[in-house]
Amino acid sequence: MTSRLPFLLLPCLILFAIQPAISAEPAVSGGILLPGWQAVAEQALGDIRTVALQMHPDAAQSAVVASDGPPAKPLIDRFLANADVATQGSAAQAAAQPLIESLWESGTRDGASNELAAERVARSYTFASAEAQLGRSVYGGPPGGAAYAAWWAYRQPGGTALQALRVGLLAGEGLWEAELGSDPPGAAAQMVRSTSLAAALGGVAVAAAGGDEQALRGAFFDTGAAVLLLNGSQLNCFSARVQCQNLPTATLASGAGRTLDQLQPVAPGVGMDFPAFEQGSPVPTVPRAQGSLALDQGWTLSWQMPQGVERGVLYPTLVLTQGVSSAPAPTLASAPSSTTAPSTTAPAPATAPVQVETATRVICERGADSRALWLLPADPKAGYVCRAMYQVAQQAPSVLWNAQQNPEVCAAKAEARVDRDEAQGFKCRKVAAP
Repeated sequence: MTSRLPFLLLPCLILFAIQPAISAEPAVSGGILLPGWQAVAEQALGDIRTVALQMHPDAAQSAVVASDGPPAKPLIDRFLANADVATQGSAAQAAAQPLIESLWESGTRDGASNELAAERVARSYTFASAEAQLGRSVYGGPPGGAAYAAWWAYRQPGGTALQALRVGLLAGEGLWEAELGSDPPGAAAQMVRSTSLAAALGGVAVAAAGGDEQALRGAFFDTGAAVLLLNGSQLNCFSARVQCQNLPTATLASGAGRTLDQLQPVAPGVGMDFPAFEQGSPVPTVPRAQGSLALDQGWTLSWQMPQGVERGVLYPTLVLTQGVSSAPAPTLASAPSSTTAPSTTAPAPATAPVQVETATRVICERGADSRALWLLPADPKAGYVCRAMYQVAQQAPSVLWNAQQNPEVCAAKAEARVDRDEAQGFKCRKVAAP
């Protein structure tokens, strides 16, 4: 695999003098981040996110219109029920690889074509230093770093699913290059891409579901870190942790999947150690156990986080589909007559979707903290067909999204922001606009 960032590994040879304060008796965080390394990890992640935005200068304005994908649970159940008779062979894996490659390429290729060579070199040094710090800060090796980076990036102000996915893929790629070199052979290159993609998708999904760091480890890695890829009618499984394509003919564990110790690790002995978990301990729950996000090139990521599934049992939590959609459910409209776009994440089962028109606002409150969101109709003189506005407390309103062609984009962005605020504990309601 040819490195996209020159001189990537040179700073990795430098020993960092800055050491985080760690107690004499280190505690297990229960998640992905090593105890005491939060400040180092966040600085590194900030640098990696900056590099990702520099590589994709249009990322902040990339329109990602939400669409409903097929519910994840029926496909997960179908895979688990037919795992013994529908195990994917090399031909099926080869057919699925181009699909994995397309998402990988969209997330890792460098789109900043007009940069000076010196700028690229400087960015490469920044990226390599950040990767070295991140690699020392997380459990789980490259997949752990990719998942944590995507989870962290999605939770940042203004973060989108596609941006977070790119940050996770870049993190996974850089950490794998430190392990394997910048140009691994074909099989290793495929492993780098599939494990990094699976891990980054897991980080995005857990963040969108409102899960914390412990949920990222418990609801994703401790259940196999597996993703189902719908390729036509064929379900392919790829994982950040185990070779889930080659499931043994064994008894189903807890009616949910195969135990992880029965499966071959995806990369034995390469940084996949996690703190031991207590056998039989429940998997952490997330506020939104199911939902979906639009990514890029028609891809949709759906998730079904396990409820009551034991740790250490393979249970794919994510489903990745392309060009498969169901009828959209109206949620947020910029005008009563416009076609609405579905939510970027599915609402919690007991929560009715928030509907807002141009004469209304959505107010989200958490204690003394408040947020306001509203939509503006088309303004030909200003050059937009819709505008989504967002205001934090008494600060000046800001433009959450500005669309020049498709008014449905504002609706999708606004609904995604409402969903994210609710996932972070805000209570949202519709009020008349002042």
